[in-house]
Amino acid sequence: PSFKTIISRYADLVSHPILPPKWSMGLWMSSGFKDDSADEVASRARELREHDIPADVLHLDCYWQKFGRWSDNPWDTEMFPDPAGLIKRVKDQNFRVCLWSNSYIGVESPLLKEAGKKGYLLKTKDGKPWIGQLWGDYHPPVAIIDVTNPAAGKWMQDLLRPHLKMGADVYKTDFGEGVPADV
Repeated sequence: PSFKTIISRYADLVSHPILPPKWSMGLWMSSGFKDDSADEVASRARELREHDIPADVLHLDCYWQKFGRWSDNPWDTEMFPDPAGLIKRVKDQNFRVCLWSNSYIGVESPLLKEAGKKGYLLKTKDGKPWIGQLWGDYHPPVAIIDVTNPAAGKWMQDLLRPHLKMGADVYKTDFGEGVPADV
């Protein structure tokens, strides 16, 4: 087939390109992978506006979630006691909100067993869910969601959906490069 046909077929499989929203082309301000809290996020937003820095997106790195449970996406309600209120306060200052996530499930997550039973995790050669250390000794071991499995992909989307309903605008999906070659 012609190059045009090949590209059209490929786009039919993976999606046709769309023009991203204008705000996504602006400045994104991140917490920089450091311990964070609702107060620090609110302060960052306020300071950006006070100094007239034209940021469009405020990105919350992994610490919005409970440590050890990245990324089944539970808010760390000790550090972020009112997530919906925080998102509203940030959005009231004309920011979009980005939340960090990846396709790993920590061994401390109550969802790990469910994901394993349903076949949503990458497996070792002997058919067992792969669990390993992808964060060095910094974070407990994780399993990896098999995003090539449509049911696992939908399950993962369902984990993300509540935060979008809460007002988050986008996710930064991260750490796909850690997938072992033998799974």
